[in-house]
Amino acid sequence: MAQFPIDFCKSLKISWTSAFSETTYTFLTHHDWYYEVTYVLLVYGLLHRRLAAEKLSMVTDEDFDTLCQEPSRLLREAAGIFNYVATSDIFVKFCPNLVDYPVPELCPEIYTILANISLAESQEIVLKKAIRGSKTATVLSKLASGICTLYDEAYQKIDSMTKDKPRKYRFNVLITEYVKLNRDLFGALSYKYMGIHHYQAGHPGTGLSYLSKAENLLSKKTYTPNPKIPLNTDLLSFWSKFEQERNTISTIREEIQKDNLEIYHDKIPDLSKIEMPEGKILAQIIPFEQPPGNPLTLTPLKGGLCTIL
Repeated sequence: MAQFPIDFCKSLKISWTSAFSETTYTFLTHHDWYYEVTYVLLVYGLLHRRLAAEKLSMVTDEDFDTLCQEPSRLLREAAGIFNYVATSDIFVKFCPNLVDYPVPELCPEIYTILANISLAESQEIVLKKAIRGSKTATVLSKLASGICTLYDEAYQKIDSMTKDKPRKYRFNVLITEYVKLNRDLFGALSYKYMGIHHYQAGHPGTGLSYLSKAENLLSKKTYTPNPKIPLNTDLLSFWSKFEQERNTISTIREEIQKDNLEIYHDKIPDLSKIEMPEGKILAQIIPFEQPPGNPLTLTPLKGGLCTIL
């Protein structure tokens, strides 16, 4: 227990920085109770994500099918927490006071973004399980397209926040890159699996068009590591998987193209006629239920001291 004079406590200012803004050196101080509630729920949702990541890191290929359920549930619970903040009346009461604070955490859109990312990652587990279960290429294409849709919605939100006036957020480039790369990676996977489906169905020409769309999404001209982002172990691993998938798609397309030239002679549709396959989202938000309130009794301290526990 420490005791300070009341006058000192009045001038004591606690400031925070943003975890999602590129300008993390900008400090924020706010005295609104809703600000504290919002941050408690943000941390609660992020803890769910951290626990999911820890549990998923301990899952091996041998026990994936049995141990993947809990990380998936934690991510869907995190999505429910973030969705609760985004759709509750907290920001209705809170937002009018925030024009002077261009911090993403104080904007409801960031919680929709986090909910979408968490749900997309949960569906990634669904997709991996479907791949291991030898589901059809059509099913895999729809699952991958659903993931792409969730990431795309998150990216569109980020893009709109960076253009928002008068606040105009400078969103963390690492998060932006993560969302964008995953959107295009799973979009390419959706095209890839649909291309394989058409080839297996006896339409190699159409299959080649889908595979070419997949290749274009992961084109080296489009994607090179962002020089603004310091490369760490996780990013290098991600880029390795990204390039591996790009090479896999190119190999499949070349093999089907050879078969089509030598055997099938099937007409190849124009790429402009090839659309993203319809998505299917199986991972659903687990709604967050607000805990019941407990009565709180405050007893004012007597004397000229403020007690901080």
